[in-house]
Amino acid sequence: MATTSKYTVQYGQNIFDVCLTLYGSIEGLIDLFSNNEWLSIDTELHYGDILNYTPYYYEDSTVVSYFSTNDIIPANGTGSIYYKGESDIMFFAVIEESVKNISFIVSGSGSISVDWGDDSNMETVSLSSTEQVVTHSYSEKNTLVKKIRIYGSASIYNIDFSNLYVSLLFAIKQIGVESFTLSRYSALDINFISMLNGLLHIDFENSKIYDINSLISQKSLITLNIANCSILQPEIDALLIGLVKQYGIRRNCTVNIRGNARPSGTYKQPTTLSDPQTGMEAIWVLVNEHKESSGSWSFIVSDSETYTS
Repeated sequence: MATTSKYTVQYGQNIFDVCLTLYGSIEGLIDLFSNNEWLSIDTELHYGDILNYTPYYYEDSTVVSYFSTNDIIPANGTGSIYYKGESDIMFFAVIEESVKNISFIVSGSGSISVDWGDDSNMETVSLSSTEQVVTHSYSEKNTLVKKIRIYGSASIYNIDFSNLYVSLLFAIKQIGVESFTLSRYSALDINFISMLNGLLHIDFENSKIYDINSLISQKSLITLNIANCSILQPEIDALLIGLVKQYGIRRNCTVNIRGNARPSGTYKQPTTLSDPQTGMEAIWVLVNEHKESSGSWSFIVSDSETYTS
């Protein structure tokens, strides 16, 4: 087990302040959560609380050094930002600190309520089959880490978070969503996708994404766009082979992996159909052995290389 160190929470510090102090970035949350099982995104910290963390692990060492050299202790736990008291939370998002204007696109049935994480009132949005843009602007004086909560029990037809500028995104409960888009992000853990039910379309094009194996569980997908997502060959192979080995009952899907590392191997029938050894063998099995009633699988590997039956 890795050696951990202990940090004492200072006056006015919330969990994001601690991340900035220890890691130089709020992406250090993952390390805090892994080392403190009792800790969650909504835990209210108090002066003197003891947190375990991994020493000498930094997301941005220049930030850590700046705070230390200038005797700065980030402490944004007090102020005009307050929890609005709603229940039935769907999404929790942490917004990039420098962003002032954000928006997301949504359609569906029912309604959602948005706590923008500042001193503005809760915003209620009535959903319909027509997509609408939900926008918010933060005060220039608001330099705190912004935490957005979206509440409701609505059915989502389409939701596009591409202009929400999230650095972290969590789905807090099982949510019915038909189409999900989040593109143009530099680094994003997509483990939250396993909490979205009934997905027909996923679009992460031009985002650098992690934990793509969570996509295997989405058996209702018709289209999966992970083009230009900086995915390495072992990750691509694991996804494709996982689709074969965990096939179960699912729809045929058009999968766009263009612009990532090419799957390993040659497009050919594997020795054992249920046990492909390379990414390209897995594509062969999906295209040639899994022709569903609604059609066959299709894989866009590059601009000039598409496999379908």
